[in-house]
Amino acid sequence: MAGTGYKTTGTAANVSGVGADWINPTNVQAQDANFSSCTISVGPDGNSDTLRCTNFDFSSLASTDTIIGFSVAIYGGMASAETGIKWNKATLWDGSATLGTDTSGEGVFFSSTRTLYTWGGPSNLWGAAAPSIATVQGSGWGVDLTIGSVSTGGVACEFDWVRMAVHTANTRNRRQIGARGRMR
Repeated sequence: MAGTGYKTTGTAANVSGVGADWINPTNVQAQDANFSSCTISVGPDGNSDTLRCTNFDFSSLASTDTIIGFSVAIYGGMASAETGIKWNKATLWDGSATLGTDTSGEGVFFSSTRTLYTWGGPSNLWGAAAPSIATVQGSGWGVDLTIGSVSTGGVACEFDWVRMAVHTANTRNRRQIGARGRMR
């Protein structure tokens, strides 16, 4: 099995909706302790807007690679020792539509300290058919993230960085050993 290794998002944006805005969404583009944050102040059933992370550099993928899975890693957590924010949704985005199913473990609560959250894996396509290499290499490919509140509101969550890895069944570097034990 091969793949890209984790790549940091090249573009991050708040996608306006009915939820609370992500402040400084581009801060998730680097591991530098500058956080993107969202404060949900709309009550027990409040949600954030979508934090859309795209434009990962997957240029190392060959057109002959077969995509077999995706992993997403996010470093963040509560902005203080409070509790009450949960993952609401983590879905793949192909540049024009959501793909597959939510892989966030909806309802999983954030730690009151910053930690690493990971989803997917080497054989997890997030409930979608494998996209083309060209789609994944496009600037619109990425992941959509939303959070929700079960507290009375006014609780903030922060993300330092968002990364994605593409896992492939790569056969381009394999050699066969012949009957005489020689590489061919």
